[in-house]
Amino acid sequence: MDILSTVVPTVLPVISLLSGILSLYVDPQKDPKKKWVLISVLVLAAVATAGLSVRDDRSHHSESNQLRDALATEKSALAMIQSGVTNMSGIVTYLGSRFGYAPEQLRDSSNGTAVQQLENSIKADQARSSLLASLPSTTGTKPRVLYYAKDVDAEVVRKSLMEAQLDVEIRKPLDPNSTNVIWIGDKITPDVAHFAALTLVRAGVKLNKILRFHDGSGKKENLIEVGAYEAYRGSPVLTVDDIAHMTDFPTDPHAGSTPL
Repeated sequence: MDILSTVVPTVLPVISLLSGILSLYVDPQKDPKKKWVLISVLVLAAVATAGLSVRDDRSHHSESNQLRDALATEKSALAMIQSGVTNMSGIVTYLGSRFGYAPEQLRDSSNGTAVQQLENSIKADQARSSLLASLPSTTGTKPRVLYYAKDVDAEVVRKSLMEAQLDVEIRKPLDPNSTNVIWIGDKITPDVAHFAALTLVRAGVKLNKILRFHDGSGKKENLIEVGAYEAYRGSPVLTVDDIAHMTDFPTDPHAGSTPL
């Protein structure tokens, strides 16, 4: 019991993270020799999850030290993902840069908060990839994204949004507060709204709302705007599952709302 209560909380975050990363980079059909790595990690995750039932509340080392210690036993698996990436800081930096994290978000990439955020980004990336594969080709006027970018690598996010055939314009933000809201026009489909939101969440953006414009017709009917809106700052942060299950979006009750 004592061993499980100490070891399981230590390694489970790493196992979860490794499972997500391996699922991105290891295809059992294309790489049959590597599939044992993915299977081993998934089995280990199942065993560790079962062990949670015997976990107690004893104090333990900080999460960052636990992750680094546990990671030492998983270096061979991680080497199969990205040559030369053999520590938690390197993993967070590598994937964070790929997903569109701002450089300042990656400066202290070994702490527990960064690891939790990266796990959420991996989940968003998986949902986003599945959605992208199912999006139909755009005919006629392309949806346009107007993004007051902050706290992200704007160029990475711009290129990521363009993967869904969106016209993207990045503007300098007029408000120092973090991005938290997406507004969409009347002709923006739920799938396109989901894709835009998941792309931002993958880059570490914490969204509070996805809203229809109060006046979402005419010039705004094919528009997606991303910015900061303090009226919704107190709303719960949207999870990947929240976004994936949205079938409709409330209309912004505030006429003339201006994203910043």
